[in-house]
Amino acid sequence: MRLLLISEYDGVGGGESFLLNTARGLAFQGHDVTVLVPEPGDLSRRLSENNIDVVFLKIRLRNVYRFWSVLKEHCFDSVVFNGTYSLYRFGFVTRMLHNVSKNIWVCHGPWVVVNFLRRWLLKYLADKVLVPNSEVKDFLLDNDVSLSIEVINLPIIINDFAYKLRNGPRTITVAMLARFQRVKGHDVFVRAIHELGETDDFTFIVAGDDPFKTEEAQQFKDYVHKLANELRVTSKVNFIGEVKDVAGFLRKVDILVVPSRYESYGMVILEGMAAGCTIIAADTDGPRKLVNNGKYGLLFPVEDHKGLARLIDFSRSNTQELEQVRDRALKHVTDNFNSENYPWTSILAVPEITSR
Repeated sequence: MRLLLISEYDGVGGGESFLLNTARGLAFQGHDVTVLVPEPGDLSRRLSENNIDVVFLKIRLRNVYRFWSVLKEHCFDSVVFNGTYSLYRFGFVTRMLHNVSKNIWVCHGPWVVVNFLRRWLLKYLADKVLVPNSEVKDFLLDNDVSLSIEVINLPIIINDFAYKLRNGPRTITVAMLARFQRVKGHDVFVRAIHELGETDDFTFIVAGDDPFKTEEAQQFKDYVHKLANELRVTSKVNFIGEVKDVAGFLRKVDILVVPSRYESYGMVILEGMAAGCTIIAADTDGPRKLVNNGKYGLLFPVEDHKGLARLIDFSRSNTQELEQVRDRALKHVTDNFNSENYPWTSILAVPEITSR
């Protein structure tokens, strides 16, 4: 297959990680893959490092002709849009060439605005929708988005993480890795650290920053640092900012905390499993599915910092039990989420549509 994947951002967040892993998996299986990104950045660098063709083009209406030229030059079988912003601006170009390219829209969560006009646009522009869980599918169906919708596992590249057993006496490293947004729950983690009280058994790390540089994110970041100061835990937790080498970072982590108020999926959970981390996550849609009711990790109620603290403390004296959980999780993610072995041909197949 010849495929064009379109990213709306030049960094590497959860959605962009999906595109990166998808491109690498497709290329590994021998497909012809090109990724369109707005401008040079971490995403294009990592794509180039993996010998994936990259096209730079900002997603603007004035660039429609240049986009059409890219399509005409390559004759892609399908175009994968990683959001509605690009679909609404460039999707009609591929629709005009529908005998050549099919449009596949990836809907990452139930936050898409759906009204009469956008419902019509989605129906006209998209041939198929890929979603990370049944809740997102139900959301689209409840909003009368009548398209071919398929729930898929968002894959990772297992070999990147190459889990290695670490021996010797040391403190337990507990970390969260997320951009600063209230929905990610940094404040819940900080309150849990305070709840644990004085202990020398743990090293706490907060990794991540504000890649989108929004005022709302900066305000939340300031709030989290202020909260840590008020609760007198600034000496216990290390805020290390953005992490470029996610795999290398996770290999040094024992417990990965995902305290999000909502996650439609949670790519970092799979990455943590592949790196051999114990997963402790808030009980919301994506983590609940990935952790599978405690089989591959531990769950606590959303915003329950005391519950999170209890599970972190539990890990201190139940190492053998959690080792079994980690082993199950590593096998599970290796068997079911490796992009290089993923059935991409069937997933990206678009059913024939006789009318719209």
